[in-house]
Amino acid sequence: IEEYAKEKGIWIDNINEKYGPHDNSGEESLVWANPNGTVTKAQNTLLYNNLQEKLDSITLHNNIFPEASLKIIGFGKNANGDFQVIVEQPFIEAAPNIKITNSQIEEYLTELGFQKTENNDYADDQTLIEDLHTGNAILTPEGNIVVIDPIIRLNTPEQGYGGKRVVSNEIEYLEEEKKEPPKKPSPPKEPPKPPSTETKPEGEGNIDDYEMTTSGEVNRF
Repeated sequence: IEEYAKEKGIWIDNINEKYGPHDNSGEESLVWANPNGTVTKAQNTLLYNNLQEKLDSITLHNNIFPEASLKIIGFGKNANGDFQVIVEQPFIEAAPNIKITNSQIEEYLTELGFQKTENNDYADDQTLIEDLHTGNAILTPEGNIVVIDPIIRLNTPEQGYGGKRVVSNEIEYLEEEKKEPPKKPSPPKEPPKPPSTETKPEGEGNIDDYEMTTSGEVNRF
């Protein structure tokens, strides 16, 4: 990933130097507010087993919570040398003087088809959503719930939550539809030959020109 990011010009050697003092932070992210109505987040991978699982979580988040979708804009390291995924996310305005409750979050996740497993964790047979406490969701002035910072991973059978997701790194290629070459047009039929006017010599003829009598004699007609 580092080699790819450097080649594309999206690698940052020291995120803290580039963005300066952060405006907010959590267990997973450092957060900077942008004047264009977005926030930039430098997210570590410490809560995931590997980088692939972290990248999968971003895809899952965007699919389940598109109103707070994450856009990867780069990769880098923080001042401690820890690998970071740099994302951009819309800034979500919270309702003034009203803090979202855990019961509201649970009701919202239930409507999406998830069941609470323990503490602030939820699951369906494909996805696990963890650490969804009141600091990782926002109640907007319109009364909508927006999830901004959960831990999301694939719910595979080995997770122990009844998951059915099977992970495969194999790439499937769709075989292009085979098209039969166009058939060549049939050659035009030759016109029937006119009957022959040739006169056969005496004593010659076709087998159809003869008949056999009951006495065994052959007569020509």
